[in-house]
Amino acid sequence: QEALDSYDITAIIAPTWIPDRFSLDTAVAVHNTGLTTFNASYSCAEDILVMSVFCHEKPQEKYAQWEKDDVEPTTYEAGGITHYIMTNMGRQTAVWFISNCECSVTGDISEEELITIINSMYERGS
Repeated sequence: QEALDSYDITAIIAPTWIPDRFSLDTAVAVHNTGLTTFNASYSCAEDILVMSVFCHEKPQEKYAQWEKDDVEPTTYEAGGITHYIMTNMGRQTAVWFISNCECSVTGDISEEELITIINSMYERGS
């Protein structure tokens, strides 16, 4: 959340919990005209966990398209936000939009762990 705050992005996006087995490999923020991106990559042996945030300076008419397996996404509500839960290449994925930001978490985790990650984002405000 500190990296987001340093770019004046006030939306609560960063989780406060990730599975203990993962360790942070990289955290990168890049600002280009009209778009700031944030990526945090975690790993545990061959398993990965990646959080990506794309914050647009202005609302967009079209946003990114997310690849998924042939199963329809489900929705999960938390913090007043709809999160789309799906798999991509067998990895659990959540995608959501808050303010002008497109957010995703994907990785070699269970759906229960994914939901816990999502819930942890909104616990800091309670």
